[in-house]
Amino acid sequence: MKEQIKSIIKDIERVCADDTIKNFYIGKTDDVNDRECEHINNGYTNFSVIATGASDIINYTETALISYFRTSRLKSKLVNINNGGGGNAEADNLYIVFVRCNVEDISEVDGSLMPPNYPIKIK
Repeated sequence: MKEQIKSIIKDIERVCADDTIKNFYIGKTDDVNDRECEHINNGYTNFSVIATGASDIINYTETALISYFRTSRLKSKLVNINNGGGGNAEADNLYIVFVRCNVEDISEVDGSLMPPNYPIKIK
């Protein structure tokens, strides 16, 4: 699991290296469609499910990712208020949403920015 978390971190860092990424939020859910709609309605432009798994593992991974990014060079882009681990105890999907600005092609503000091997089954 720790190697999978490290891999997720590296991929998020690659996505956030793009100057068009203004901020991002990491969360968990058991209803991907509802959460995606909620975030898109709140101004987020790109939603990606990054991991699936048992709720306790998703909870741990959410907390680990938020903890890492709170102390990383990307801390100014992370908008999570809480440390993760709260909320929906049944969540079996971990996701990330981005706000992207100043893109040349409007089609770039829809869909996943993560590599095509996502979501991963986290164990």
